Amino acid sequence: MKEQILSGDNKGQSVDVKPMHLDKVKELRTGTRALVHTGYFGRNRLSGVIHVKINGKPKTWKTRPDDVSVPIKYGLYEYATVDYRDGVMADENLYIVEQEN
Repeated sequence: MKEQILSGDNKGQSVDVKPMHLDKVKELRTGTRALVHTGYFGRNRLSGVIHVKINGKPKTWKTRPDDVSVPIKYGLYEYATVDYRDGVMADENLYIVEQEN
């Protein structure tokens, strides 16, 4: 799907993105930069893709291997958590994406 980048050096450009697979989400590490699709994140309240920093190790559970919570940071003061329940995005307005080749 084509989305507009709302932050960073490529602000305003349109890119093809797809939701990141759960296995790749589990491999993210603290400090990694990622793209997140947002429907309401931040002060701008626009729909598109923003650059965020992974703010901690993705949390997983032994008894629920398809549940993952990924803490993210945007800007100086804005924090959120991207959640996956049963391998599916818990919030369809906030999820991690990757660029399609």
